[in-house]
Amino acid sequence: MTMDILSESIVIKFGRVQKKLSAFYDRAFDPFHLTLAQFLLLVVLFERNGRTVKEFGATLGLKGGAITPLLDQLERKGYIERRSDQFDRRAVQIMLTEQGRLSEQALRDLFEETNDKISRLLQAKFRKEDVELLAQMVGYVDFSL
Repeated sequence: MTMDILSESIVIKFGRVQKKLSAFYDRAFDPFHLTLAQFLLLVVLFERNGRTVKEFGATLGLKGGAITPLLDQLERKGYIERRSDQFDRRAVQIMLTEQGRLSEQALRDLFEETNDKISRLLQAKFRKEDVELLAQMVGYVDFSL
């Protein structure tokens, strides 16, 4: 019975796929010494520089405890810096450094290339309509739960 749960559970299958996709992206971002999670934080800053940890959490659906270590790593790698908020001394704004700004297009291109590789992999095995249906189903689960 336990093996049936582990082999048939949709949540287990989603978890395995998520780990494999994250590892795939992590390998793609390795030349930049980034992980997928770190890249996603940078994307939030690419859209609007000067965010707070709370804003990252709201945008990405993560808790501050998960965000802070990622920001620490990005700061050590030279992609971001922390600055005191000029209006609220208790708040800290996360800002892109010059290195972070200059890497934006290359990182976006790499993400798109990696997405294309995954799409080609799926479309080699499944019809385009099946891949689109999968995307709709995942979006529905994401929205509904």
